[in-house]
Amino acid sequence: MTQFYNVKGRQFTNKVEALRYASSLPGCKLWDVKFHYHHDVWANYKIPLGLISLQELYKQRAQQIRDNYDYLVLYFSGGADSTNILYTFLKNNIPLEEVVVKWPKKMIGSSLYTPNSIDQTAKNFVSEWDLVIEKELNYLRSNYPKIKITILDYIEDIPKNYYNEDTFLKQNHMHSAVNLLRMQTFTDIEHDPRGKRVCAITGLDKPMLAEMNGKAYMFFSDDIIALSTKTPESYREDFYWSPEFPQLAYEMAYNVYLYFKHTPNVQNFMPRLIWSYENDQIRHDGFQYYFRLIKPVIYSNTWDMRKFQADKPFQGFKADKDFWFYESGEFDSVIDQWRYHYDSQLSAIDKQFCLLDKNGTKTGYQTIISPLYEIGPFTRSLQI
Repeated sequence: MTQFYNVKGRQFTNKVEALRYASSLPGCKLWDVKFHYHHDVWANYKIPLGLISLQELYKQRAQQIRDNYDYLVLYFSGGADSTNILYTFLKNNIPLEEVVVKWPKKMIGSSLYTPNSIDQTAKNFVSEWDLVIEKELNYLRSNYPKIKITILDYIEDIPKNYYNEDTFLKQNHMHSAVNLLRMQTFTDIEHDPRGKRVCAITGLDKPMLAEMNGKAYMFFSDDIIALSTKTPESYREDFYWSPEFPQLAYEMAYNVYLYFKHTPNVQNFMPRLIWSYENDQIRHDGFQYYFRLIKPVIYSNTWDMRKFQADKPFQGFKADKDFWFYESGEFDSVIDQWRYHYDSQLSAIDKQFCLLDKNGTKTGYQTIISPLYEIGPFTRSLQI
């Protein structure tokens, strides 16, 4: 197996089953649950770092995907990751068949919010449509008319009894009611490729780095990988975290490492592994700032820092980002159905493996990271 969990010598492909098993073992702790993501690829990587530009590697990765499939679907969010992928294809004249945005159409032009670039909290995520996404799609329509543009509405015609035990087991993680809908909404051609090799490209993900004992390491996070889904009839390529092109993930991590190493005034924002054990607010704020710092480092040719982008959600179940779903009243029965199965899944998992709110109520699973892969020596010039 190339992606699995290991609990004291027993392997699982499914996180829910791994945590259930861990919960049944007397004395089993969170650190006894290991996550492996193509470990042999990363552990055996030997190519010297820093000898090729990221722009060249982005181009090579795009061409690799193009050469392997007949029909490419790029899932576009308007954020830095997917924007870099889009313009890598466009600037290098590498064809894309389709660009897809998952968005609740009823929110377009809705009176539930007023588009603005001042409020950067997750609740103003909906302004990304007006300030970024719509403009990019109009640019594509005008300049690249051969690219099909699709807006997938993941809240339209929600199937009755959509949420059930199988839904949560298959997703391999605990997701909000809205995220489950987003993740299981696909284009027609992904369901019916009509004899073509159809690939969905995702923007997973920016490099995750951490400092420990005087060294900087790269790692992979299971909750981020769990966001990437596909249909049984199609293929999926995570553009950046690909075991088929490990040089890209390593070089992105190396560029971020060099930035922190040579910029003393931001070194305290290099993540520490201890952040995993801090409270939610510290962890959220720390990574939020880390991501802001590294975007111009890894996406210098494609991302304009003046573009509006809301913060990552902080509230449980992404209730800030998806406020319209939870507050409208229209989806109350759907939310109740989701919560019943959500609580059922969590009830079988020991608290130490769960995220807890301030009242000690379980709200999800703890993130589990891969083994650490050394990038280089790192010493902070300033200590806080």
